[in-house]
Amino acid sequence: KQIHDDNIKRQDANDPNKVEGLFTGALFGFKVTIEIAGKPKFLYDEVKEEYYKWLGGSGIDVNNCPERLRHFLVEVNEILEGRGDKFERDIANRKREHESLKGKSHKDIKIENNFAGSGEQVKKVFQEISGRYDYQGFHFLPQDDDRSSVGVDSSNVSRGIDFQQRPSSVIVRNVKQDPNH
Repeated sequence: KQIHDDNIKRQDANDPNKVEGLFTGALFGFKVTIEIAGKPKFLYDEVKEEYYKWLGGSGIDVNNCPERLRHFLVEVNEILEGRGDKFERDIANRKREHESLKGKSHKDIKIENNFAGSGEQVKKVFQEISGRYDYQGFHFLPQDDDRSSVGVDSSNVSRGIDFQQRPSSVIVRNVKQDPNH
């Protein structure tokens, strides 16, 4: 939804360039994940329907949509249509930019430090958190008791597992029943 309030508290969300960068990364991750899953049409269709619902509820229309936002909205739609060629070219261009930095040291490049705190102190906090966490007992997707996990990973793709075995409607229903699931 659009934010009509300019009192955003998150420092990382005050800069539109940072927000665009975060969104671009998330969009790239979505595109790659859906391609690894074999581009299932049912998933494209379901996400596209939710995207259109969100867009309809956001209040964004042809009269109030800034040009940069329009580009992002169109690119999301392109990816949901199974295309996204321009997005791939833009990513490739970004990779070339990163390659141009090869051979340079941190002294040659201005890097902003957006993190506060001591690395060692935070490492200890993370070790405490991870020590109390059953990582193997957590699943990003609902699991069947009689099968190993079916998800988007290269071993499942290479074994030819049908990702439509677990309809997205089942996943949505499970999340509605138990949001912490």
